Amino acid sequence: MTFNPQILGDQFTQSIIDSTSLSALDEEQKPANYEQAYAIQDYVFNQLNRKSSGWKVGLGNKAGMNAFNLPSPAAARMYSDSLYEVGETIAFDPFSKMVVEFEIIYKIKNRISPTTKIENPFDFVESTHLGFELIQPHINDWKTHGAYPFVAEGIGFSALVIDPEPMKISQAELLNSIEIYCDNEVQAKAATGDNGVDPEEMLQFLISHCQDNGHTIQAGDLISSGTQTEQFAVTIEDHKIEAKWNGGATHFTMTAK
Repeated sequence: MTFNPQILGDQFTQSIIDSTSLSALDEEQKPANYEQAYAIQDYVFNQLNRKSSGWKVGLGNKAGMNAFNLPSPAAARMYSDSLYEVGETIAFDPFSKMVVEFEIIYKIKNRISPTTKIENPFDFVESTHLGFELIQPHINDWKTHGAYPFVAEGIGFSALVIDPEPMKISQAELLNSIEIYCDNEVQAKAATGDNGVDPEEMLQFLISHCQDNGHTIQAGDLISSGTQTEQFAVTIEDHKIEAKWNGGATHFTMTAK
């Protein structure tokens, strides 16, 4: 059967609109590579008619890429209607558990088109921030289907909770002391070794991804560069999620709709 991004794209679009997760996918239409996965992802974006707020990286560490035999990290859009500031109480549909990550986020100061010449990506960065990225896949047990369908549906992006104040410490200092709490109990610490990501490399990767695929990054867009901490999943109900590091802390509150 000829690959058609609309078939799985319609499934993913409806599951996002309905806040549900899919147990079965059309096996003959599952993407077999990034080209097909991004074709579905672009189709879903156009069908949803939501405003993009930037880009995120997924499966960006060596362990993740090796586990799924991927040639590179994955990229997906983030959405303006899923952008929050730390300190807020945020309600989510409880159709599946929420995965919590803590990331370094770059705010872009100048438009980057597919033809913009990039010598140093930090020439295009206005400020650097910390925040939580929340992942709620629309595929039940997505790992059993492989990475490419997960990429096609948007790498499970649910929300970005950003600290509007610029980051005041280095990545090394952050990794030395970061702890993530759920209801005052430690759930995660720094992701290191093969589980760690280099945020500067991920910034360059996402800019290159956009340029290579004909996407323009707008001034003010955000680039979320991959988790600096171990992932953990929580059932969607009332929770206080807090990050603490040497000299700083931030949080948000989760609740169910």
